[in-house]
Amino acid sequence: LEDPGFNPGKEVLLETHPGFASAFQASTSLPEIRHWSETHLSFTAQTTGHALLVLQKTFLPGWNATVNGLSVQPLLCDLVLTAVPLTTGVNQVEMIFSPVSLRLGFFLFFLFLAVFSLSLISFLLA
Repeated sequence: LEDPGFNPGKEVLLETHPGFASAFQASTSLPEIRHWSETHLSFTAQTTGHALLVLQKTFLPGWNATVNGLSVQPLLCDLVLTAVPLTTGVNQVEMIFSPVSLRLGFFLFFLFLAVFSLSLISFLLA
């Protein structure tokens, strides 16, 4: 990032390789946003070659992505952002935020609530 030759408008830094053998190409068209919320993102993007869809969304491990119905691994891009590798042509991208820690937290909260309620009822009836 500190290299004077680095152009953030045309280059990105990735933590892992996206799995494509060929170089990425910049797309001149912007993706069409079909849905954008905190836990669900949906896009249509057309590319002329392998490309990365870089999102202004903080990278978190709970994001699951599909491109044209196939599961892909979201990538850590530029140290904080989320990127999705795209193939040539029209790509339907769906991203859903569903971290295991959130589901585990809800389960433990309701378990605690049940135990606390039963304890309170047994204390009041005694």
